[in-house]
Amino acid sequence: MGTSGLAEAYHERTGMADMDYQAVANLHHQVCRLLNVSDEMAGTHRLNRQQFVLMLAIKGLSSEERPTITTLAKKLCLRHHSVVELLNRLAARGAAVRGTSGREKREVIVSLTPLGDEIIQESTELYLKQLKAVCPDLGLSLMRV
Repeated sequence: MGTSGLAEAYHERTGMADMDYQAVANLHHQVCRLLNVSDEMAGTHRLNRQQFVLMLAIKGLSSEERPTITTLAKKLCLRHHSVVELLNRLAARGAAVRGTSGREKREVIVSLTPLGDEIIQESTELYLKQLKAVCPDLGLSLMRV
C-alpha cells in the first residue's frame, strides 16, 4: 500500500478529510494571531496578556454581574488565586482596587481606577483596530470548523 493508500485508509477510519485538518489548522493560526495582538496591546502599557485580559473582563462585566474575584475567575477560566495575583499586580501599578461589598463583608469587589480605565480604553481601541487588520478571517475560520 502506497502513501496515498495509507492516507485514504486513515481518513476512512477517522472520518476526517484534509479539508477538516486545514480548517482546524487555519483556526489555530487565527487564534495565535489574536493572542499575539493581545500580547502587543498589553506590552504597550507594560502589562502581560493576562493582566490586560483581566482589566478587559472587569470593564466588560454586565450590570447584572458582580465584579468579584470569583466572577472574574470564571470569566477568565482561571483559578481564584491566579486572579488574586493578577489583581495584586494591577493594584501595585495603581490600575485596580479592591473593596468590600455592602452585601457581605467577606465578598471582595474589584474595580479599575481612573488610570486603569484610561489604560483599558486606549488599549481596547488599539486592540480592535489591530484585530480588524490582523484577524479578518477569524470568524470565517470558526464557521469552517
